[in-house]
Amino acid sequence: MSRMTSGVALTGALVLGVTAASAAPRAETTVVAPDALVPHEATYNMHLSSSRSGSGVVGARGTMHYKFADTCDGYAVNTRTLLSISYGVGTPVMTAWEFTTWESKDGSRYRFQVRNSRNGQLIETIDGRAAMPDDVGATGTVEFTQPSTRSAELPVGTLFPTEHTRLLLDEADKGGSFVNRNVFDGSGDRGTYEVSALIGSRQAGQPGGPEQAAASAERIAASLLEGPAWTMNMAFFPEGSAAPTPEFQVGLTYHDNGVAESVVQDFGDFTISGDLTDLKPLDRPDC
Repeated sequence: MSRMTSGVALTGALVLGVTAASAAPRAETTVVAPDALVPHEATYNMHLSSSRSGSGVVGARGTMHYKFADTCDGYAVNTRTLLSISYGVGTPVMTAWEFTTWESKDGSRYRFQVRNSRNGQLIETIDGRAAMPDDVGATGTVEFTQPSTRSAELPVGTLFPTEHTRLLLDEADKGGSFVNRNVFDGSGDRGTYEVSALIGSRQAGQPGGPEQAAASAERIAASLLEGPAWTMNMAFFPEGSAAPTPEFQVGLTYHDNGVAESVVQDFGDFTISGDLTDLKPLDRPDC
C-alpha cells in the first residue's frame, strides 16, 4: 500500500519494554510457510475518521480494492484505490492510485509498478525491480526504470512487503509483541522505511463481525475470517531518519492467513479508515 493506501505495509514511544526482533539479515529470518497466506480479493470502504485542526481536510471517501494471488514461484499483488478528498473550499480532489507488485516466495526478488493520478491526470509513474542476496551481511539493490533510470543500494536485512507480513504473522503466532525491520516496497521515490510494528494480543476469529454487519453474506467469505487475528500498529520512519515521530502510521487487523479485516492510515494531520465490504478467495494455481 502507498503512503495513502497501505496497505500493505510501519517512535521510540512504541518500544515500551517489549522485546524487539532485531534487524537481522534476510537469510536468518523465520517466517510462516509460503502457502499459509491465502490468495484472495478484498474491497474496503475508505472514509475520513479524524482530522486535526489546521489540516484543511474536511472529508474523504472512496474504495480500496486489494488482490493477492499465488503465482507458484511468487506472490502477485494489485492494489487500486479511488479516493475523493474534500478541503474547506473548492471541489474535492479525486485521486486514483494503482500499485502492482510481484515478490518471489523466498523473498529475494521483487518487481513494482505505481500509477498515480489526480483529477484524471497521471502525475506519477514508478517502475523497477529489486533483489536481496542470501549472503548474510550483504546489501541488496534496486533498479528503477521509471520515472528515470537509476540504481540504489538496499541495507542489509531489508525485507520486501509480503515477507515482512509473513514475519509479522510468525512473530504474532509465537506470542511476540514487537518487530522492527527495514522494508522496501517501491511505492515512492525514497529508499527503505524502518518499520516498527507493535503486535496486539491474539484474538479469536469472528466471521461476520460488526464491520461486516451491513454487508450481505454473499459478499463476505466468512471462512477467511475464522482464524485467529492480531491488531498490528506500524510506524514508518524514512531510512536514516532521526525524527522522533514517524512519517505515517498504519493499523491493521491481520488474520493468520494474511487477510486484513480492517485498516487505519494515520498521516499526522488526518486519519483514513477502511472497512471490509467484499471478500472472496482465489484459486491457487496448479503448480
